[in-house]
Amino acid sequence: MGDTPATTVTQPQGRRERNKLRVKNRIYEAALVLFTQQGYDQTTVDEITERADVARGTFFNHFQRKEDLIAEWGQERRELLREGLEAGGSPTPRTRPPGTSCPGA
Repeated sequence: MGDTPATTVTQPQGRRERNKLRVKNRIYEAALVLFTQQGYDQTTVDEITERADVARGTFFNHFQRKEDLIAEWGQERRELLREGLEAGGSPTPRTRPPGTSCPGA
């Protein structure tokens, strides 16, 4: 699934910190897969921890609640958008009024 917000910052130096980051990313990626497959509301923390192969308590060491995974996902999207805008300048301006459909759609 690529870089998550936790992997885009400077990598921690110690083995313990790197392991924490790997576990957090594994939980995050497992959650995104399950949310995509069965929906956010239908996915339980237990299913996420099972897929990530971690204990339930480990989940709560990294995320206080399931909603925090969505906040992390949103932060990742914002960072990708910002990076894209910085690399390519400004977004393409609208060529049609808001609320109108695309021709041929």
